[in-house]
Amino acid sequence: MFSCIRPFLVLCTVVLVAFIGRPAFAGDAETQSMGQEMARLLPEGVAVIAYTPSLSKMTSELTALVKEVNPQAAGMLMFMGPETLLKMQLNTKQKIRSDMPVAIAVAPRKTLQENPTNVVIFAIDGATPENVKVADKSNKLIFLEGTDWVAMTTGDAYSPQSEGAKTPAIATHMLPGMLTISFDQAMLRTKYGDALEKVIAGSFEEGNDASDPKIKAAVKKINDQFAAKLANGFDRWDYGVNFDPSTPGFTLQYTPATPSWILEPSSGLETISSHLASELPMQMVVSKDFVNMLLSLGGMFLQAEGTETNASVATYMKQCKDMIAQIDGGVGLSVGMSGDGMNMVKAMRVKDVKTFLGQVDEQMKFLNESNWGIAGEAIPVTVGAETSRAYRLKIDMDEFKKAFPAEFGKNNNSFAGGLLQADGQVASILSTMQGPDGLIVRMISKDDWVAIVIGDAKLLGSARRALAQGTASNTMVSRAFEQAYSTPVAGMSMDVRSFLIGVGKYAKANPSIKGFDQVAMFAALPTSPSMPVYSSWSATDRANQINWSIDMKGLAAFVKDMEKMGQEAEKKQKATVTGKGDKP
Repeated sequence: MFSCIRPFLVLCTVVLVAFIGRPAFAGDAETQSMGQEMARLLPEGVAVIAYTPSLSKMTSELTALVKEVNPQAAGMLMFMGPETLLKMQLNTKQKIRSDMPVAIAVAPRKTLQENPTNVVIFAIDGATPENVKVADKSNKLIFLEGTDWVAMTTGDAYSPQSEGAKTPAIATHMLPGMLTISFDQAMLRTKYGDALEKVIAGSFEEGNDASDPKIKAAVKKINDQFAAKLANGFDRWDYGVNFDPSTPGFTLQYTPATPSWILEPSSGLETISSHLASELPMQMVVSKDFVNMLLSLGGMFLQAEGTETNASVATYMKQCKDMIAQIDGGVGLSVGMSGDGMNMVKAMRVKDVKTFLGQVDEQMKFLNESNWGIAGEAIPVTVGAETSRAYRLKIDMDEFKKAFPAEFGKNNNSFAGGLLQADGQVASILSTMQGPDGLIVRMISKDDWVAIVIGDAKLLGSARRALAQGTASNTMVSRAFEQAYSTPVAGMSMDVRSFLIGVGKYAKANPSIKGFDQVAMFAALPTSPSMPVYSSWSATDRANQINWSIDMKGLAAFVKDMEKMGQEAEKKQKATVTGKGDKP
């Protein structure tokens, strides 16, 4: 059962480190572009470019990172890395200039359904058609006369662009990094019309497996609308990777087709984070615009539920938006897990506490009358009733599924369908988290600050203290904001080790939940060192950028601890099978 843990961890580590790098900090806002000579070898109609300014440096830095968690995998990467793979494609005695930039370009053909043309652009000392050949005759080489630059293509041969030709936009203003990837979505729309939209819609339709024809048609309509938004809503995507030995990370930047799609930042996000219960492993703050985006996205996917449910969903969405309008700046969230389930504290500054709590009362009344299977019972508050609330929530999953037939009417190809229809896992989770008395939700306030507390009652004390102070910073969120490219829209930090330990304790305390038996092993993880992951979401006048980073020492220690636990579990299992285990 545990024999797959080691190779799984090695694979995860290689994949994680290969696609993350030090994020673009505010001081690194400059971009990089492909050199003009190299750009002349780009084929016409390039949609995607992957670029590194130095193949050898990228390989060595990546190898050094992988070595931190698995020396054997690092050795394999060094001997079978990108430079070796490139050499295998060629027949030549000339030296590949691995210290020079290398790029991979992808150009669609007549239709997006055809296999695209792939081109690798690199440099070889003294390259000529006579001394450099391809190993695979289906590939072709294009030489830039008078230079060391060579292009190897899977498509038809083509001539390099003339000297002085304008470099394609996709090869300019790339994110800084040892590896960068750029995708020109606007070019695809211009060249292929609505074909991109149809391709995206087709991929969604593969997961539309509802047995009811009406539900299937309704879901298709929503999928088509979402595909249109994705295809027409963005012009360009950029990914930047830099390999920092202590805090590797990953940067994604997207440029919307219209400025209205750019998320707006909120002032005072760090102040909001200082009012959170900082002992929980996940700390997060988001702007009001971020919250509205998530609300609108969720509302769009619920439009396939039918007239009656759609009407109630519309009422619920309006109530949510009215509550968001009462919030000043944004929302903070702290989350953790324990043997009893989820612990959560949400903090926000509101315009008027009494008005906000009145809106909560109205929403609870709505849920009780909505036939969604959600019942909210008010618990009397003896002290401070005007500025606090307590509710007991109970969710009847059978009734909830009946209320949303389009989502739960799918078989296995939706989030809800896959988890709820297949084995009732989420229903079991909700049942155990609610307990026999339901899920208790408490709301407290201090001046114009409100905190919502779910889970461990001890968090009420932490929340009260956090609301009362407003000067101490939340160091975890502040660390996430340090990597923001510009004005923050959201920030998040999580001690992954601590969070997984909590998940393991919950799984161990609730063995009846299907599929959670192996998750329980996380409960035995040592509590240190921490494994922090940081993320920020920021905005400029033309784009949004998302940065992730992870503490490398924490990751290396986590992998080693997991390997050790897996080996010990495997020994115990073998001893049990052979009958050579410890006897009482």
